[in-house]
Amino acid sequence: MEEDKRKRRISDELKLVKQVEKVFKDSDKTYGYRAMQRALYNEGIEISEYKVRRIMRENGFYSE
Repeated sequence: MEEDKRKRRISDELKLVKQVEKVFKDSDKTYGYRAMQRALYNEGIEISEYKVRRIMRENGFYSE
């Protein structure tokens, strides 16, 4: 039971990272975490700025 939750959480996190990466590349790598959070919200993904910032930092998504 606990392992299923963990696998689902990891899977959800990977999907979120992919979505952040897509929006980041679509923005020509110009979005910071605030613009990224707004863009994701406009796509129907409710995520905190803190989590966006963490995902961007952990995956090397720095605006140019």
